Amino acid sequence: MVAQGDVLQRDYFKKPFVGNFKWRTENPYVSVKESNLLADIAECIKCLPTEALVLEVACGEGPNIALLRKRGITQKIYGIDLSQERIAFCCRNVKDFTGVTMSAIKLAFKDEMFDLVFFRDLLHHVGNVKRTTITESLRVLKKGGVLYFLEANGRNPGFFLQAIALRAERGLLSSSKKNIVELASQFGRYELSMYEPSNFFRVFFHYSVGFPTLARYRFFALLSDTVTKIAEKIIPQNLWAYICMKIVK
Repeated sequence: MVAQGDVLQRDYFKKPFVGNFKWRTENPYVSVKESNLLADIAECIKCLPTEALVLEVACGEGPNIALLRKRGITQKIYGIDLSQERIAFCCRNVKDFTGVTMSAIKLAFKDEMFDLVFFRDLLHHVGNVKRTTITESLRVLKKGGVLYFLEANGRNPGFFLQAIALRAERGLLSSSKKNIVELASQFGRYELSMYEPSNFFRVFFHYSVGFPTLARYRFFALLSDTVTKIAEKIIPQNLWAYICMKIVK
């Protein structure tokens, strides 16, 4: 899921993050929030014909695809990732999925093959080939098709700290609403949305550094929801956790 030659990224993302997959797809609170991030993508796919083809670039272990299936998506979904081990995990754990190992900057698909293409948290891992990554996704997208991408906002306090703490996530420091808009504008018209005023729950309920079991208790779920509601009123949108772009080819 990373630029070729970047050894750090290749090594970091080589093996499946099993705990992360289960947390995002099975935790009673987190899985709902994760699913909500994909709501616009899911609604767009539902409007496509049943024979439509969907591609996720850099699918990793497949949590996004698993959540789309839970939302009732029935169209055929392909997923690609640079890690063969993660693709193998995805094929074992996600229903109705076709996985292929390949680079996001050199997709081995014919032109205009897919009706919808999406990726998440990819651009801050590909260094100086962001434009190439988007160009390749658009190449395999049919005319009139839709490209969605979700990118973590490095200006968000939670993701900023993640970038400082993890060397493999340093790319987040250049991931901002301003930079993403400048990038997307090179490809014509786009629609921008900002999600998650607060990602407090991602730390508090985190599967390795937080308290994931507390998400099962109503009190803590309500506490997290309250933090989000307060954040929505006081935190500027350019600091919200996720940037979503929609580009129609």
